[in-house]
Amino acid sequence: MKYYLELLDNLKKEKIVPVNLFYGPESYLRHQAVQEYKNKLIHPDMEQFNFSLFEGGEVTVEKVLETACSLPVFGKMRLVVVKRAPYFSSGNVPEALLEYIKYPVKSTCLIFETGEDIDRRKKINKLIMKTEGVIEFSRLNKNDLLKWITQLARRKGKQITPEGKQLILDRCGSEMYDILNEINKLINYIGERETVTEEDVNLVAVSHGEENVFVVVDALGNRQFNRALEGIKSLLLQKESPQAILGMLARQVRLMIQAKELYKKGSSFSDGCKHMGVPNFVCKKVFSQCRNFSHEQLLALLEGIMHVDYEVKTGKQDFYTALEIILLDLCIE
Repeated sequence: MKYYLELLDNLKKEKIVPVNLFYGPESYLRHQAVQEYKNKLIHPDMEQFNFSLFEGGEVTVEKVLETACSLPVFGKMRLVVVKRAPYFSSGNVPEALLEYIKYPVKSTCLIFETGEDIDRRKKINKLIMKTEGVIEFSRLNKNDLLKWITQLARRKGKQITPEGKQLILDRCGSEMYDILNEINKLINYIGERETVTEEDVNLVAVSHGEENVFVVVDALGNRQFNRALEGIKSLLLQKESPQAILGMLARQVRLMIQAKELYKKGSSFSDGCKHMGVPNFVCKKVFSQCRNFSHEQLLALLEGIMHVDYEVKTGKQDFYTALEIILLDLCIE
């Protein structure tokens, strides 16, 4: 959130950079940033003259530069925005665009916007990084998302219980558009009531299957077995197959077993990531979570998961009940 607050502060101080690149996965804040620039620079009556919005895959560089080089009409600034700009991750870049970045028109604010990462080896990126207009819109962390949820509710004269906010994150993950949509639904649902509860979220908010998978895996690794079982229930309601759920649980347990063995051998974190073949953030979680179990407990858990798979396939046990017994056994150890 810090990068976005700094952007707003620069706008307030009228620190406008002629050429900007907004990139990264956080689409909500990228789009909000463009709107903030528009509100600051363009008078509503002059929008049709001084504001231009282009789709990167449908407009030529020549058209973008022609527009950027035009003087504003009855105003100080012209704003030109290129959505999904294709120039910074792949493909050739016209020399004219490189020249414009070096010598931009001061009365134009040109914003390139893309959700893709940028290839820092490219000439255009080396050039544009020298300006002060390059901002990476990364995903917000959990604490910033919780604060944002609180602010959204407060603007509507409502509040959300801590349990309710946590459940919203469990259901929506870090996607701000999804969170905004669910909060609007919740506020409409509670009507005149002032407080959104965990029960309201359970009734109204839509679970996102992929996020629920991560919730279950993390809950298991952190020995939060009740939370893991609730997540498994949600996955089953979304028609996720028992075999798929068991598969991802077994994978997590195997990773923790590997991490525990690597930890005993004194392997470094980077070596552990390479050995397990997982991204750094996953490796970090697994190395932390494996300390919650003994080696024997992990082996028993993996064996139990395999046993549940067999029992369910042969029709000898109900999937959820069998899994619940295994996790409850771990609870009391």
